[in-house]
Amino acid sequence: MTNLNNNIIGKNNRNKEINEIENTKKNDKTNTTCSPCFYTSILFLIVAIKALYNNYIPYGLLWLQLSFTSILYHGRMYSEANKDYLLSYDKASAYLVVLYGAYLLLQKISCFSDNTNKKYKWNSCSIITILIIIISFLTTIYLYHYGYQISKYCFDDNTETANYYHMILHLLSIIGHLLIILL
Repeated sequence: MTNLNNNIIGKNNRNKEINEIENTKKNDKTNTTCSPCFYTSILFLIVAIKALYNNYIPYGLLWLQLSFTSILYHGRMYSEANKDYLLSYDKASAYLVVLYGAYLLLQKISCFSDNTNKKYKWNSCSIITILIIIISFLTTIYLYHYGYQISKYCFDDNTETANYYHMILHLLSIIGHLLIILL
């Protein structure tokens, strides 16, 4: 009878320990989970593949670089000692993508005014596309740089709010840069 009681007590203690571990995991908000921005970072690969497919090789490679740095950073796949280096590399990658995207956009816009090039002509679709690209670009600047200055949007004190706006920033970037490729 004592063996049976000991087994029951042992199982109850083990169940309590398992419940405590599960509750600790639920309440633990450490760096063991991925940021929600991790998933939108994976979507950067769509832009990289589309750029490479359309023979914009440097643009595609820059997007691949941004994809990898962003996935690593937002997926928290780094040691604390390398966090600042990875963040700097991720920011540099983002700025390079923006600069090259602006270069491509200006190059494509200048082709519209070239009378000898019959492939590009101004029409309502191209004007709307360019406006959407410019609006997405200005919105990302607003969310990131102005948000940094006032500690809102991507830099909000509430992590969920900051991640929400950062995901919007990722999605706007994807839309704007895909439209540059398709223009």
